[in-house]
Amino acid sequence: MIKEYTTFRRLTTAAATAAALALSFDAAAYRWEPIPGVQMNVDTTLAFGVQVRVQDRDRKNIGNDNGGDVPIGGQIGEFIHGPGGEFSADPDFNFLNADNGDLNYDAGQLTSAALKGTHELGFKTDGGWSALARFTWLHDVAVGETNRTGLSDRAKEIAETNFTPLDLWVAKNFDLFGRPARVKVGNQVVSWGEDIFIIGGINSVNALDLRRFHTPGTQLKEVFRPAPMIYFNTGVTDTLNFEAYYQFMWNGFRFDPVGTFFSGADVVGRGQQPAFAPTSYGLCGAPCGDGVGRNRVGTPAMPGANVVPIVRPDREAKDEGQFGAALRWHPEFIDAEFAFYYIRYHDKLPFTSFVFDTKYFANNVLGLGYFNEYGEDKDLFGISGNTKVGPVAVGGELSYRPSDSVAIDPSVPVTRDMTDNIPFPYTGLTAGSKALSYAALDGFSCAVFGTQITPGKNGSKAFNQSTCSTYAKGYVEEEKYQAHLTGFYFIEVNSIFGKMMQAVGAAEGYVLAEMAATYYPNLDPHHVPYMIFPSYGIPDDISAGYVWELGLTYPHLFWDLNVTPQIDFTHDFWGTTPNALPFVEDRKSVFVGINFDMNSVWRGQLGYSNFFGGGVTNILTDRDFFSASVSYAF
Repeated sequence: MIKEYTTFRRLTTAAATAAALALSFDAAAYRWEPIPGVQMNVDTTLAFGVQVRVQDRDRKNIGNDNGGDVPIGGQIGEFIHGPGGEFSADPDFNFLNADNGDLNYDAGQLTSAALKGTHELGFKTDGGWSALARFTWLHDVAVGETNRTGLSDRAKEIAETNFTPLDLWVAKNFDLFGRPARVKVGNQVVSWGEDIFIIGGINSVNALDLRRFHTPGTQLKEVFRPAPMIYFNTGVTDTLNFEAYYQFMWNGFRFDPVGTFFSGADVVGRGQQPAFAPTSYGLCGAPCGDGVGRNRVGTPAMPGANVVPIVRPDREAKDEGQFGAALRWHPEFIDAEFAFYYIRYHDKLPFTSFVFDTKYFANNVLGLGYFNEYGEDKDLFGISGNTKVGPVAVGGELSYRPSDSVAIDPSVPVTRDMTDNIPFPYTGLTAGSKALSYAALDGFSCAVFGTQITPGKNGSKAFNQSTCSTYAKGYVEEEKYQAHLTGFYFIEVNSIFGKMMQAVGAAEGYVLAEMAATYYPNLDPHHVPYMIFPSYGIPDDISAGYVWELGLTYPHLFWDLNVTPQIDFTHDFWGTTPNALPFVEDRKSVFVGINFDMNSVWRGQLGYSNFFGGGVTNILTDRDFFSASVSYAF
């Protein structure tokens, strides 16, 4: 029901992103040759960063019971039930269970002050062997100084003091049938496709660490979570290369711990909590007087009886069954590369499902508990290409997922034929009767108060009380297409842009841009309660957005100090994607920063991030922040 999707912003919508780009180059290192033919290196980067909230919280992002001013009816409810049916989907529930991070920090308050380090030990031999071990740690003295809700011990394990192993692999280069080949085994990152900023495309092998992403001074190599796998690549012909991997263990996204500044849901991530039903549920008659409301038992949502408990640990995806292959073609007649991909994967983002049991009546009037789970055995097919068009490096990709997981809220009623004697969501049904066509989706099963329907794709199936379970899955599967177009332009001195650059005193500059679009051909929002968190909005079959970044470099501005002002802008200009990932219509963000570099040893950044647009679906509109970081590499 409640998910962290809203905080899955592109990798340019926060100052931490620019820091990652600025600090991702190879640092100065200590290198030596302990024995002839063996080279070793040790790299260390120490960083300190602070983050300050600069904007007062907006009541439109706070649950009503916490002093906010949010709607109690969502579009998806009216879409399903017609005029007056919006109260069947109450956004107040979502806001109430997503505002801890917003309430915990005031304007002008430090939200993070982290000392962190990243350490690497690597070696390679003249015989083609190589290995790398990398880990990172942090200690944040400000994140736990919350104003309202203290961080749990579990949340503190990630938020305050944390040690995280990253890469740990060994590799061997060799010849295979006269062609160069390589095998790499261990914790590693596989990066495929052409996307740069916008997620959801081909580059989906590794999960992200959102806690590190939101920490000032973070390096890009800390954001992607390495996974244990075996990776192989080889030349097939002079123009063809083959790659493949098999992943031994699953891992998912690491979320901001519950209660920290960027946490977007109390039911996801370290420190997850029971959910709370808002008093706006009220008696059956206020929000549900139209006959399609949630509270079908006529009992008020009273303090002490409005808790939706965690009923089991997260149902994580299985370890086995994730692999992929890629074929790359470098045609002789053009300076370009084309690639074809197949990836078998498990979801790395969770979906909230429900369990009904009469014992939960002591906790809430609906008799519900929740747990998070991940979809498994998904397929991705993709094609990509890159080349140069004049002075611009251009890349593009298209991916297809035949069964992408799309969040629903199975607690939202999905029939207009509601009566008081049979509870939601499938009322007006008796044993042996037919399920209505609104639920005609394979795998869409919803069980509340011990009733369940599992309909078929091309029609309805018989409802049979004896086969009911108490499990209500929090997602359905939909076809998805996603396309990306990227460009990188290193500003030429003699071009018109170069003359503009020189007019402001810069010696170098670049423009980096990406546009992407998604297409879900079979969405049915009139009949399926898709979850657009937190607003219960309507997903669009087509959605699109773009990102651009501009940087200008002033070398040796002070002694050996290079200064690079940078600006990033994101805009979701068309439609809202199911799961609100990656697009929410009219959502925008701006980052303005200055990067400093002295001999690739000392680096620093000052930045300001602003989030706006996107209506009530964008819960970050009151979380603008200033960040500053400095790092030393040796």
